[in-house]
Amino acid sequence: MPTPVGLGHRGMPKIGESSHGTLNQIELAVLARAKQEQRPHLGASVLGYRCERRVQFTFRWAYRESFPARILRLFKRGEREEAVFVDLLRDAHILVWETDSDGEQFGFKDGHFAGSIDGFAARLPEAPQTVHLLEFKTHGEKSFKTLTKAQSIAKSHPQHYVQVQVYMHALHVTRTLYLAVNKNTDALYMERVRLDKEFATYQNERAQMIIAETRLMPPISSDPSWYECKMCPFHPVCHENVPLQVSCRTCTHAQARRDGTWFCNKHENLLTIDHQREACNDPEPFDRD
Repeated sequence: MPTPVGLGHRGMPKIGESSHGTLNQIELAVLARAKQEQRPHLGASVLGYRCERRVQFTFRWAYRESFPARILRLFKRGEREEAVFVDLLRDAHILVWETDSDGEQFGFKDGHFAGSIDGFAARLPEAPQTVHLLEFKTHGEKSFKTLTKAQSIAKSHPQHYVQVQVYMHALHVTRTLYLAVNKNTDALYMERVRLDKEFATYQNERAQMIIAETRLMPPISSDPSWYECKMCPFHPVCHENVPLQVSCRTCTHAQARRDGTWFCNKHENLLTIDHQREACNDPEPFDRD
């Protein structure tokens, strides 16, 4: 075997030598590259949780959830899969728009409530004249089985259903093409979701209510062993008395205004994102009693 240029025999790893050092470096690189900043807006993908305290805590930056490298890689896989879905649709002669005329991702913003979509499609065999909003999802084995058994995201994944309803209402379309893939087998699932205008309007109003609320909203359960609580990233602050993350957003004086700005009622000034993250010297956190 020829020696690679610039690498003597002493630099070559021995057969069977541990590669954990390389794996550790990969994990550290993933963590270093990841931007784990909390979103400035309330995303439509979050609104579908039944627990309104969870939605509020997400928007108010109540607790910083740090994801391990493995989970961050899973997130990236979901992003990479979007291009695969687009290629599959185009190979099937479906017309797809991924970005607007300025090259920007399609989405909406309504004050502090916002969301981005995967694109639009037309010329589907089922409805050639109907423009469909596109929503792509990757699923693990268990989640995919639940989806295919139900044959309805409204029943199997209500969070996804809320998300696409809000998108359709905001972007003035009446159908979503929901495409999902099983990450283990590459099996595909497709569903055309119809706009429920009344439901979408209710969800939009619910989002604005949660955004405007300056008091702590009730949890879905006071039982820390409740299944939705056990899986919630805010379990430590909701049930274990861990302090809220310090920022303007967890202060009772911070007001999320309808125009998308933040205002401090104590110091009477507008709050930039940097202000919100740093907080002042005397914040007054939500009363959790």
